[in-house]
Amino acid sequence: MFGRKFATTQLQSALHAKGSASLLVGLCWVLPAHTGSWNHVFAAMIGLDLVEASLAAAWCLTTIARTGGVPGEPSRVSGRVSADRTRRITASGSPELI
Repeated sequence: MFGRKFATTQLQSALHAKGSASLLVGLCWVLPAHTGSWNHVFAAMIGLDLVEASLAAAWCLTTIARTGGVPGEPSRVSGRVSADRTRRITASGSPELI
């Protein structure tokens, strides 16, 4: 997702990350003040990292399942390499290029 085609997406991601960080900074100052330790802050950040990683994995896996492969890579059907990603399922249950 690089280049002019995805410039808006990149900007949106950067601004979303900055907004999320600005909200979390306040929480990161309140937690050590109440608990007396930074361990809870680190645990919260690790938890949020795990949530983010699971959401990214779910997005990638659904994209792969929907397109039949990694986006940008040619799909392989019956040993043939085809750039066409449009498929249908036949009566026997096997995928077939349209």
